[in-house]
Amino acid sequence: MEQWWREGIPLVAAMHARIEKLDGRELIVCAPLEPNRNHMATAFGGSLLALATLTGWAIAKLLAGETATHVVIQRSQMKFLRPVSGQLRARCQRPDEQKKERFTSSLTRWNRARIDLEITLYSDATLAAEFSGRFAALCNTGYG
Repeated sequence: MEQWWREGIPLVAAMHARIEKLDGRELIVCAPLEPNRNHMATAFGGSLLALATLTGWAIAKLLAGETATHVVIQRSQMKFLRPVSGQLRARCQRPDEQKKERFTSSLTRWNRARIDLEITLYSDATLAAEFSGRFAALCNTGYG
């Protein structure tokens, strides 16, 4: 996944984003502050949004597997709670079985599916932002 990100999404390399944890329960993606800081020496809001989007996209892509041609973000909302002055960390729990089944069934039946995901962002271990996004998986779109 990280190699694909770096080759397919140049921003990931610039952010120095990497997978910290990926298991059956959750995905945690982190990035150092320095390449993502703003003029106030805290994390740039756009970097936090990009990290959250990347994390949710990865979960949707993992669920879609090889079935989906494309996974895209359809809508998102971010709530910034406090400045990030340490390591940027985005965490997304894998959806429960019912939500996964709805997603994969729709993808198989209609060649498209949507899933809503919640991502929490941390400054080191302190909650700093909350992101909610709807991701869409599409098959045979004719793009790329």
